[in-house]
Amino acid sequence: MAGIHYARLGTGRLWTAVAGTSLGAGFGVTLTVVGMLSL
Repeated sequence: MAGIHYARLGTGRLWTAVAGTSLGAGFGVTLTVVGMLSL
């Protein structure tokens, strides 16, 4: 989320910040689901 904040201020590109945030969130959800299923 910090990347999106800085991209809005003009530092960096917004689309890469959004893509990174969504990929990171998807990876986190995947790890959580796999972790819950492995118990």
